[in-house]
Amino acid sequence: LMTELRGTLLNGFTQRELDQAVDALVGFEERRPTEAETAQDDDLADRLVEAFLSGTDLRPADDLARENISFLEGLELAEVNEHWRWVLTSSAPIVLVVGPDEGRVGDASNHLAAVERAAAAAVDAVDDDVVEIDALMAAPSPVTESARKDLDRSPGFELEFENGMRVLFSPSDIEEEQVLVVTESPGGRAMLDADDGAVAPVAVDAVNSSGLGGHSAVQIRRFLADEDVGLAAYVADASEGFSGGAAADDLELLFQLMYLAAVEPAVEPVQFAQQVEASRDLVTEVELDPGLAADVLVNDSRTGGGALAAAPTLAQLDGLDANRALAIYQDRFDRLDDHVVVVVGDVDVDLVVDLARRYVGTLPAATALERPSLPGPFGVVEREEVVGSTGVGAYRLWITGEADETIANRVLAELATSLVNDRGFSVLREELGATYGGQAFIEFEEPGDGVELYVAVDGDPERLDEIDEAVSEELAGLAAGDIAADDLAEARAVLA
Repeated sequence: LMTELRGTLLNGFTQRELDQAVDALVGFEERRPTEAETAQDDDLADRLVEAFLSGTDLRPADDLARENISFLEGLELAEVNEHWRWVLTSSAPIVLVVGPDEGRVGDASNHLAAVERAAAAAVDAVDDDVVEIDALMAAPSPVTESARKDLDRSPGFELEFENGMRVLFSPSDIEEEQVLVVTESPGGRAMLDADDGAVAPVAVDAVNSSGLGGHSAVQIRRFLADEDVGLAAYVADASEGFSGGAAADDLELLFQLMYLAAVEPAVEPVQFAQQVEASRDLVTEVELDPGLAADVLVNDSRTGGGALAAAPTLAQLDGLDANRALAIYQDRFDRLDDHVVVVVGDVDVDLVVDLARRYVGTLPAATALERPSLPGPFGVVEREEVVGSTGVGAYRLWITGEADETIANRVLAELATSLVNDRGFSVLREELGATYGGQAFIEFEEPGDGVELYVAVDGDPERLDEIDEAVSEELAGLAAGDIAADDLAEARAVLA
């Protein structure tokens, strides 16, 4: 890293690098006025706070965009490089090395020696040998849907194709000229063996950060630099799919990314190594952080661990290589069965239909339908584990129950969540004084799976039994209807 910085100091940036950076920033500024028209209250509040604390500009979005674009388009390479050299030479670098333990951090003298070697390095200008691409792929010929029908509960329609895949579209102008896309196919980690399932999220992240369609990650990143589009694959316990969003004008790029991620993914060595290292850091952090360890215990208690483990072991990561990561990904995404693609946004209906016919209807059909079966229920499970040395303990409670996800029940769940958070944590903080923080929520799981209560409290490790008793007493009181009128009025006010 320090050698690369030294190279930019000696050789500066290239005109191509500057042009790419300017194009990306100009694209952002061109979208600023449109996005400002549909800004939410919390966005406006953040702007006001930032302006008050930091003096940022509060002028109308049109004025800011016009001025910023004028500045960007007037930049000269020489002045950019001169300013960059000033940044690098105005003071000595401050290097911070952070890790979970001394063995991973390394010796300070070695880091200082690396900085000194980089400062004296003679770095030649690097030829930019990355072949630029002008398209992700050629558009497939469209296929006609086998069925079309209107949606039952909202405006829009559903298209069904011969390959078993469906596209659901519902118009929404909440965000002007913006579109969200979420897809799902049954399967997920439940269809893998224990070792493959535990590392499947790492494999999917490695694909997400790599190239696709025969293009490298650098080529993809440069091609999309000034486009408003993003898409990532995901794998869950019992499903897999894609999630992303785009400006209406860039929606075809999103569909192309999804198509290529299904039929021509890749795992590049550098990106794979980065994802494995990040996962190693998480595993080590779980061994040190009681809160994270408690969350892992809750997950593994409710799922049985194995393929659905919240985190892989270091041994499982050691056994993963790039080829196996790609194979695990393809096992889940190569032929998506019963794949549902949901499109919501402010976009032309005919465009959605055309993209569905080209990029969803032409995906390879699955040879069989997967119907994953999740383990459990496991009855009452209590787990204890000693981790870390921070002087903080973690308490977690997770309970499930049967309930239909009606509008009335969802409102009641939100009301009960407010009551639990207000009354329960006021007891823990003010009367017991044994908590450093906590939260609770009551919400519905996947359709048909009922409702769940989750309580998380971080507190004095010597008083976790008291916290357990206090939480249990408060929940029992609420369940018995022991609710003061003032508490109920305050909970209603939160939802109003």
